[in-house]
Amino acid sequence: MPIRRKRSFVLALAAVGSVLFAPSARAGKVYWVQSFEDRIQRANLDGTASQILLQPPFVFDPIAIAVDPAGGKFYFIQGFDNNVLRADLGGANLQTVLAPPQVFDPIAIAVDSVGGKIYCAQSFDDKISRANLDGSASETIVAPPTSLNPVAVAVDSIAGKIYWAENPGNRIRRANLNGTNAETVVDPIFVADAVSIAVDGGNGKLYWAERSGDRIRRADTTALNANVVTFLDALFVSDPVSISLDLVNARIYWAEAADSRIRRADLTGAGVVTILEAPLLFDPLSVSVDPTPSSVVVVWNSDPLSPDRTTRSLRFTVSPPATATGTPG
Repeated sequence: MPIRRKRSFVLALAAVGSVLFAPSARAGKVYWVQSFEDRIQRANLDGTASQILLQPPFVFDPIAIAVDPAGGKFYFIQGFDNNVLRADLGGANLQTVLAPPQVFDPIAIAVDSVGGKIYCAQSFDDKISRANLDGSASETIVAPPTSLNPVAVAVDSIAGKIYWAENPGNRIRRANLNGTNAETVVDPIFVADAVSIAVDGGNGKLYWAERSGDRIRRADTTALNANVVTFLDALFVSDPVSISLDLVNARIYWAEAADSRIRRADLTGAGVVTILEAPLLFDPLSVSVDPTPSSVVVVWNSDPLSPDRTTRSLRFTVSPPATATGTPG
């Protein structure tokens, strides 16, 4: 398998559609991968206290990352050998959970903490696969012609849907978690060079980053092309390669490859700030947020939901409630 040290586009990942957390007193963190330096790092949500979690010889060519706060793990794709690995949030207990032929050329990953599944987009063979969090029960759920060139995947645990972006093809599609009932939700009229998507299931919003257009766009999930708007334009966004939602604090984070920085904004579009930049990071390819504050109280609810979704759910409280304020800058 050839070494893929650099890609002409990057790859995305996804936030889960509902806010889910493990019973922990940790503060929130932002995680990212630096493929060029073979590193996985994290920092506080404001960019302070940056630390390296994994580096050679434990990781080589990481290209995408997704945090599972409920399970206390982060998952990442290693481009060199096409493996999907996971580790504790602090970087310990590294293990491979998926490897060829279970996956082939995975390019993006998403975690469904409620359903206990990981989802991978495989652009080379136009497939989306899923497996249990430990890698067992791997299966292909979407294949051509339903999906073509998927480069980003996201999960809406509330509605029981997966979303994916196709590039080339320039459309965003969704299906049930098992791949059935596929449909287009944003067509090429409103999508160009999408490289990352995230979904806020509770508020019915879909976000995606368009790399060549230097912008992040947003739409409603209610119907085809519903209320598509440019959420953040080139005044605030440059070469976005990955986005992640913090639904506790009502924020969006994104990584910019060309300027080697990670920025964030409120979900109102206000409060744009740079939280990390060189020399603390270099060419970040993928970002994922664990927004868990110390004030979160988590209760497992064993009441069954519909059979096609999950038998697990979470309830949580946050005190004081999060608010979104600020002005662009």
